[in-house]
Amino acid sequence: KGMTTNRETRKSRVFIVPTLKSQLQLTTELASRLQQQRIKVTLCTPNNSGLTQEIITISKKTNSTINNREHINTIKNFCENLYLLALSQLKYRAAPMRSRIKYLRTARDFFQKKKIAKLEISKSQSTHLICFEDGISSPFEYISAAIELKIPVIVVPYEISNHQDFQNLLLEKYADGTLYEVPNSALGQLIRSKHAQWIKTYKRKNFLLFPPEYILAREDIIGELQNPWTVHGGPSSYIAVESENTMRVYRDENIDEKKLVPTGSIYCDLIYEKISEHGDAKRAFENKKKIAPNKTKILVSLPPNYHATRAKFCEFESYSTVWQQLKRLEDENEQLEISVSIHPNTLDSDREVINNLNLNTIENGVITAIPVHDLFFTCFSSTIRWALAAGKPVINYDMYGFNLSIYDNSPGFFSFANFSNSKEKVLKMLNNEYYETQARGMEENRKIWGEIDGRATENIVRLITEHN
Repeated sequence: KGMTTNRETRKSRVFIVPTLKSQLQLTTELASRLQQQRIKVTLCTPNNSGLTQEIITISKKTNSTINNREHINTIKNFCENLYLLALSQLKYRAAPMRSRIKYLRTARDFFQKKKIAKLEISKSQSTHLICFEDGISSPFEYISAAIELKIPVIVVPYEISNHQDFQNLLLEKYADGTLYEVPNSALGQLIRSKHAQWIKTYKRKNFLLFPPEYILAREDIIGELQNPWTVHGGPSSYIAVESENTMRVYRDENIDEKKLVPTGSIYCDLIYEKISEHGDAKRAFENKKKIAPNKTKILVSLPPNYHATRAKFCEFESYSTVWQQLKRLEDENEQLEISVSIHPNTLDSDREVINNLNLNTIENGVITAIPVHDLFFTCFSSTIRWALAAGKPVINYDMYGFNLSIYDNSPGFFSFANFSNSKEKVLKMLNNEYYETQARGMEENRKIWGEIDGRATENIVRLITEHN
């Protein structure tokens, strides 16, 4: 968009590592925009992610390269095996043999993955690695490899979470008995003395999310994870901060201030472009009105089915009942028009339920749908921040009892524990005057969730080119 390219842009090559289906839309937009700015992009297809075919499709669509695994020698050589064996036998000699074998297998696996990652990044001649988080769920073998290659690691966040999400995870795992208690053994003592950041205390007991052998192998081979209990608690060089409020979240999570670079979000650029090309959306955004005066367009984006782990928090016995309630709400109110953005991780059987209700479903992703709707109906989706930035009131039906406080005190954000109160708020919003009052009340705070100015791509390009 009129951005000048220079020698620095042409010299830059980025290696992008998506690991989740929900990161693919951002991967596509990021790769496409960087390629347009003459930054060469290599897309990675991490082993066992199940995303290979989709990433290959994205590479063709964006004219990016795919990481080349051919001719990479993955044979474990004698010296590597000897090193890992010595590490397990000497450093952990006080541990039982079973634990040492488990450690050795895990360490060998990490060592191999990191070795392959290092070779892939080197072959691509990349100058930067981009990932979407750097904590426990990150592509940590690639991050560690990039750090050893002295390549900056940039996190472009795809969602927003904080320690409360990890607290919910802890409680879920405690309830189903899948946490690991810190053992009263040599390994447990090592974790307590050297890697205490992995420990969480609950009901006077010390717990870990992973087995001690896994944690020790990861710390030895991959490197220290500073804070395993937050999404971006890892060793990235920079985090592309989306907004004033996400900056506040990161500071509250004690993330190193030097890593935090305000850039805005590519998703805000997507919204900006959609508003610019859609006359009704532009008028609604500027005048704080509905897209059409005689309709209330509601965009629904609910999480996938968590009844397996969080059914006790939901007022309905089945996931499908929630969708049936929404269909009834639409049928009973002629002025209401519902569109559904189905979460990428939704099970096929649940997709079938939604489709059988004849609800209008959209295929092009939730972000570009936000500016052409009036209301956003969701359950603590990370995309709430984009609805608030776009000036769209949010009705948050906390159907699974997550009880997060991250959006508290945000004008235009209304959270309810039950469907009847959520429905009541939707019906209030049918009144144009009431709706416009809520939308005007959001105006001053829209920018703290995201700047809709079309400049985020430019800022991210600058972050890359200025940090070679």
